[in-house]
Amino acid sequence: MTRKTKTAAGSGDGGIYDRYWKHLLLREIGVEGQAILSKSAVLVVGCGALGCMLASLMTRAGVGRIRIVDDDIPKLRDLHRQLLFDEKDVKAKRPKVEAATARLELANSSVKVEGIRAKATKRNIRKLLRGMDLVLDASDSLETRYLVNEACHQDRKPWIYAGLLGTTGLVMPIRFGEGPCLRCLYPDPGLIENAPGCDERGVLSTAVVAVASIQATEGMKILFDSPEAARDMICLDIWNATIRHVVVKRRETCPVCGVKSAS
Repeated sequence: MTRKTKTAAGSGDGGIYDRYWKHLLLREIGVEGQAILSKSAVLVVGCGALGCMLASLMTRAGVGRIRIVDDDIPKLRDLHRQLLFDEKDVKAKRPKVEAATARLELANSSVKVEGIRAKATKRNIRKLLRGMDLVLDASDSLETRYLVNEACHQDRKPWIYAGLLGTTGLVMPIRFGEGPCLRCLYPDPGLIENAPGCDERGVLSTAVVAVASIQATEGMKILFDSPEAARDMICLDIWNATIRHVVVKRRETCPVCGVKSAS
């Protein structure tokens, strides 16, 4: 999608043109795209490895409003991949959303960052979604992701599922009415609930950056309503430098988005 760009380098406004100048030069973003970002609101569910990177990328990109929900505190073993925290936060047992919000506000004071210390539940998920244009998954729980999937379906909000394990990751944009949802990908939670996770297999810190970068970029495309937005699941292995697209088909019997579902 071609967008307008400013031609006078560093042009006298100071603020937006100085801060986002390299974005404004891009045909994919330009002045029009940057304006869309500034008026957009994004919910980041989870403030662990992916959540830290997603919140940072979106804040620095100039998304107007970012809401982060998490109920945890950082631990020493988190610091190699959760880039918004440091040893002082660990020692003080500072809530993740509090530490993250403080650092993000220093990075871009024009962005409204809202940290909510809570776990996403059936009782609060609709409230958390209120006013948001896009949801970025950074949780570590299939239960939470199912919850987000169902709530986004009910509210017709786009969201992007992402996962990490070892040196690999995947990103799947979900837009209801335009393709499959998470329950189409994982129809039976029992098949993956007992599968090895990061606590058993570990996670490469650079894989976090790679997955979050793709997830955040696909999020921008959705906000721009770009025809270049991915329609398939993106799978990558950062160690072996491979990336591929996998087609996920919508299931007619899916209890969330299927044609035979109650909704």
